[in-house]
Order: sequence, then structure tokens, then C-alpha cells
Amino acid sequence: MAGFKDRFDVPTKNTADNNQMRDVVGNKTDDQDGDSIYSLVDIINDHVHTPSQVYPTLKDGVVVTGNAAAWTLGVVATIVGTVQNLDNNITSNPSGSLTRWKLTAHRLVVGNFVKLVGVEAGQLGTWEVLAVSDADHFDVDTGAYTEQTPPGDANETAQDVIPNDFDIHHISVEDLDDNTVYELVLYDDGVECGRVRFTKNANLDAIMNMPMQTLVLATESVITAKVASAAGSSVATISLFYHIY
Repeated sequence: MAGFKDRFDVPTKNTADNNQMRDVVGNKTDDQDGDSIYSLVDIINDHVHTPSQVYPTLKDGVVVTGNAAAWTLGVVATIVGTVQNLDNNITSNPSGSLTRWKLTAHRLVVGNFVKLVGVEAGQLGTWEVLAVSDADHFDVDTGAYTEQTPPGDANETAQDVIPNDFDIHHISVEDLDDNTVYELVLYDDGVECGRVRFTKNANLDAIMNMPMQTLVLATESVITAKVASAAGSSVATISLFYHIY
């Protein structure tokens, strides 16, 4: 006969094999990656209570352009996850273990996160931007400075990322150029993750926040957008409201 402890101990993190009620209920360390009851409650709690974030932050929104034909989605615009080739330039060490990279027109701000790919060991990974000296340079602290000279090709790149799982709650519509009806589609790594519709007319100033609901999106997901309109060739400027998990 199983003892009391054997009947009521907890499973390992993020497992729910349905063999016993304890497995379905889950472990108090389960998070958004699990499928136990505790994981689902954790997702709901974070969805409601984690602080709202904005992307892009402290800079202009992203312009999304529709097709010339009515109700036809236009070209893809990247909201989160733009990949840029690091400039062919010697990195510098402004102080301590900081590394200063040259990246022309990077649009990064302090507090953003950047993923460095193809660089030497020690500089690889995702880092918080600690300083932005100008529009072409940014500083990160990788723990040890290593001088490098990127070739300026696609082998060594920087990508802006959100370094946590997250979901999108609202679309901030910041500018619309036509008095018409718009439909905006968001994609997570190329797969549709949400869709909203909004309207501008002569009595509206084209500034609004549209509710948006997505599933929990994975860390470092690339979020892109397309737009269509009843008029065709319409342009929308947007940013995202999101929460992390």
C-alpha cells in the first residue's frame, strides 16, 4: 500500500501524464511551457497582472503599407526581430567589460535586447543594450571585451528581440493615411497570430488602441505585419502593447 507521501508528492516541472491527479494539478514551479492546471493558472495570472510593455519603445512606430488593390495584403513589415549586418568596423571597449558595436541606423534604445550571431565566443548571445552613444553605435556588457572586426556581410548580425515569452494585448494605431477601413494581420515567425480591423473617417484623428489577443509567443519570436484596406495603397503606422511571462 502506498504511503501518504507517495500519493501526494509532486511531479517534475511541466509534466502532466494524467496517471494521477497530482500530475494533472502540477508543480508550483510549472510555468507557461507546461500543460498542468498550475501552468494554466500561471498563464492566466501573468496575462492579467504583468506590467504592460511597448514595442518599439521610445521611438517611432513601424510603417506598414497595403497593396494597391483593395482588400489585398501588402508587403511584410518587421515589428520585432529585424536582422542587420554588423558594420565592418573594429569594436571598442568604452569601459570595463562593455563592448561597443557599430551598426548603422540600428534604432535600438537603452533597455532593448539584441541577439548577436556569428561573432566570437563570449560575444555570442542575447544582451541588454546598456548605452546608445549615437544612431550607429550601441554598448552591451558580455562580461569580457574581445576586439573584433565584423566583415560587414551576413555572417555576423545583430537582431532586436524580446527575451521572454510574451503575448500581444493591443495594437497602437498611430497614423493612417486614408479615410477607409483597414485590416491588419500579425505573424509570429511567418504564422498568423492575430488580426484586427479599424477605420479612419473625416471625424477621427487616426489615433486609437485596438484590442488584440494572441497565444503566448516564444522568446525571440519575429513579429511581422501586413495591412490591407478598402481603398488600396493605404499606410498604417503601428506599435505593440505586450506582456511578458
